[in-house]
This record gives sequence, structure tokens and C-alpha cells, in this order.
Amino acid sequence: MFYETLPIKCNPDPLTVAGLAASLNEDPVAVQLLLGTATKYDLLISPEDVKGLIPLSIMQVLWRRANVQPAIGAALLQAYPEITSSLEEVLFFRADEFGEEEDPFLFFRSTSPESIPVPATDDYIDVVQDRFFIWRRPKHDRHALGCSLLPEKSDLPLEAYLDALATLRRLPTYEPKWLGRMDGHQFVLNHNAEPQRAELHGSLTSFTEAGVSFEDSYSFKISINITLAARDVKRRTLGLAVVA
Repeated sequence: MFYETLPIKCNPDPLTVAGLAASLNEDPVAVQLLLGTATKYDLLISPEDVKGLIPLSIMQVLWRRANVQPAIGAALLQAYPEITSSLEEVLFFRADEFGEEEDPFLFFRSTSPESIPVPATDDYIDVVQDRFFIWRRPKHDRHALGCSLLPEKSDLPLEAYLDALATLRRLPTYEPKWLGRMDGHQFVLNHNAEPQRAELHGSLTSFTEAGVSFEDSYSFKISINITLAARDVKRRTLGLAVVA
């Protein structure tokens, strides 16, 4: 009845530029730029720690999908370390602080190579009008969701397990946070960033009333699934196939 899961061990050999290029599916010259930028902004834990690939994967996908230069992506992640922590919660899942790493969502099985979104677990960064950044993460408790899918929780009532499956399958509501904006080659932090609707005030809205939300009104935006990008990188690092 419960999904079978196994502990995941992440002990790769020290990652060279060539190894990182394979994990990121990226050109080695570009990898050196990403590495140098991440190091400058103190984003790397160590070259041997797979968790250190999360910032690199986010910087890369923002760069390649939304033309956000690595330095801006790095400055954003340095200002908001909770983004990296949010991805770690899902991609390096532990039922408790001292437990082994587990895979309740079956992301790192040889039988699940498809690179597809899982809305219940995935974080997004929206790049609005090539300038503004909004981070969106599901509102529900993903740690509790993962625990409900672990085999050792088989003593849970059937109803709890079915509720977890329903949550996993439905489109979540998101907690948006306006991070800041690009100004030329710099990232300008939103010092009042809160998990709330970012507002655009203009000639058609009163400054004394709620403005139009970025989520509702914009010329264009690019939504980047940063969890999926990091998940693919970790799969390649573990020697698992990734099918786009």
C-alpha cells in the first residue's frame, strides 16, 4: 500500500569541472563561470557536497531560461538562503534531524528518469517583465507530506495515507514572496520582502489602495521550476538518467 522507499547515500567523488559539467549538462567554460561566481558569493558548501549543487543549478536555470546573469542569481540566493533550504527539504529529505536521507517522493529511482514537475513539492522563481523576482513555494507542509509516504509510517490510518496522496496530486496554493528586482547588472533587494502579494502601483491604481498584483497583471513573465532543475542535477550526480 505504501510506496517503497530506500535511503539515498550521496557520497560522490570530488566534483571536478568536468564532473560538474556532466551534472549540470553544461559547457565546462560556463561551469567555471558559475563556480567562480558562486564562490565569490559564498554559496558553495564544499565541492564534495551534493547540496552545494543546488545554488549552481538555480543560477544556471535562471541564466539559461530567463537570461538572468549568474552574478544576479548568486546575489539573489545570497540574500535569500531560505530558497536553497526550501529545496533541500524536499531533495535531501530526512524524516528527523538525525535520520538518514530518504526518498519518499521517489525522485531518485532508476525507474523514474522523466524530468517532469511535481506541483505539490516544487518551488518556482518567476521573472516578471525581465526585472522583478517572485519566489513561490507550496503552502502545505511538505515535510509532513513526505513522512506520510514513508514505509515506516505504515501504522498511519489509511485515511491519512490517502490524504497525502490527494495532496501530492492536486495543484497547490502558493506562498509568494517578492524578492527584488534587477537594475542593470545588479540585484536590488526588496527590504520589505514578506510572503504576500507584490504590488504594482501605477496611474490606474491609488497609492492608498491595494495595487495590481504581479501575479495578476504583467506584460510577460517566465516561471522557472527551480526544484525540478536541482532534482535533475542531483540525479545526474548520482549517475541516474534524466529524460527531458
